[in-house]
Amino acid sequence: MIKVFVFVLAALFLALLLKGVNSQFSVLLSIFAAVVLIGLSLDGIREIGDYIKSFSTLSSGLEANIKLMLKLLCITLCAQLISSLCRDSGESALASQTVLYSKVFMLLASMPLFKSVLEIIVGLVK
Repeated sequence: MIKVFVFVLAALFLALLLKGVNSQFSVLLSIFAAVVLIGLSLDGIREIGDYIKSFSTLSSGLEANIKLMLKLLCITLCAQLISSLCRDSGESALASQTVLYSKVFMLLASMPLFKSVLEIIVGLVK
């Protein structure tokens, strides 16, 4: 964990130094650092996924919902990273559109869950 923090601080320091010289290199360094951090966090993400998948053994009906939760989590993390990189590059309109698109896609992906909930509610009311 400490190594990652040192890497981030070093990347930040270099990006700030490069921003004064050439802002394009500063942005490229930030993108490179973000990609390296994603690579470093893949093992942790895999562990979280395995842990969540172990919940599906509790009930077979939960498997589809767990897959949906993992999909929504991945969409959220990717959208956050991309929108942050866009904002850091000065493209706030593109960042906002990325967030909007991810929210629409997440809503669309969760429609089967909403349908299941409505079916349960209608079944209880009858």
